[in-house]
Amino acid sequence: MDGVRSQLEILTESSTGSVNYESSIFKLNHTLKNKRIFDVATGVEDMPAGGDENASVLAWKTKDLEAQTLIGLNCSRAISRKIAKCTSARQMLDKLETLYGKKSAVSIEGLQRLFFGYKYDEKKTVIENCMQIQEYADNLTAAGEEVKESWIMQRILSILPAKLYHFRTSWDNVSGVDRCLTTMFDRLRLEDDRLKDDDENPDNHSQNELISKQVSRSKTSNANKSFECFKCGKKGHKKAECRGKPCSKFIEYCKNTYGCKVCKRKGHFAKDCPEKECSQDNKSDVKSHDKDFRHACISISLSAQSLKNDMTDDLKNSWFQDCGASEHMSSHREWFHNYQKLNKPCLITVGDGNKIKGIGFGDINVEAYNGQEWNKIVLKNVLTCQKYHSISSL
Repeated sequence: MDGVRSQLEILTESSTGSVNYESSIFKLNHTLKNKRIFDVATGVEDMPAGGDENASVLAWKTKDLEAQTLIGLNCSRAISRKIAKCTSARQMLDKLETLYGKKSAVSIEGLQRLFFGYKYDEKKTVIENCMQIQEYADNLTAAGEEVKESWIMQRILSILPAKLYHFRTSWDNVSGVDRCLTTMFDRLRLEDDRLKDDDENPDNHSQNELISKQVSRSKTSNANKSFECFKCGKKGHKKAECRGKPCSKFIEYCKNTYGCKVCKRKGHFAKDCPEKECSQDNKSDVKSHDKDFRHACISISLSAQSLKNDMTDDLKNSWFQDCGASEHMSSHREWFHNYQKLNKPCLITVGDGNKIKGIGFGDINVEAYNGQEWNKIVLKNVLTCQKYHSISSL
């Protein structure tokens, strides 16, 4: 019996009231079936009529006693006291079901508190925290409660720490068959690997946005020249300060990690997508001022609503550079020169699917930082729109 006990999971009750009933009873039932005493223990096979001298009665009692021994040995001391007065294996199982099974509303409420009240544990990895929520959901399902997959995904998103807030926005852009737990776990594993790499190389933290200022800023000293830029691959500056062209490694990383914002497939950017709304012919016609209607696909790492909410004075005067954007865009009419108004407003699709209106285009003079100094450049054919951040395409 000691060997059987070591193979089973002891039914215990924690100080918070949670009980491992579902997993423990699952293993116990399989052991009873393996020993061919499950029907006796659950009452499917009743005790035959007759006295103790009857061989059938004696065989039934032997099986029932073996089942009682298995059940008692695989319960903690506190739980064993609650079933000590039971006279048969069936009574013991029924008592456990009443106390801890799916019939107990208290047990279900405890599982619900664990599922909906779980908080991110910094001592665990991202995947380990997600698997903990998945385990609570499985326990609720085993107790007869419905737990939708969308609930599990929403709980996972709600517990993510600040360092993974950008994942929420990127997940909002996922739709169709890809919006499932399997895809979410695959993407979170990539984020988990990135965080581990950042912990091992704290000087190479990747940035979510590339910002260049429209007005002159005081030059920042680059004390450590050993930094290697994640974007261009050169040493001497960080990715946030990089104004060089992206290297092939960075481009492949963006393609394989974030994918196209138009067709939702990985392997290319939105500007190269064959399903993009506006063709290259229409784009060249608009740039030559022969057309009065213009389409542009703007894709950024933050949603339109969150950009509007975060519109501080500092951000209002900033440029956001995005590898998925197909056109430059700004809402600052006073920055433009050679400005021309469109005869008919154009539609601009942003990363979260919303559309805003473009009303004109022109050139803007800006100063961009290349890691060592500020240089004057001119952004050509910049779209102008209302109440939105300034976006620059790669």
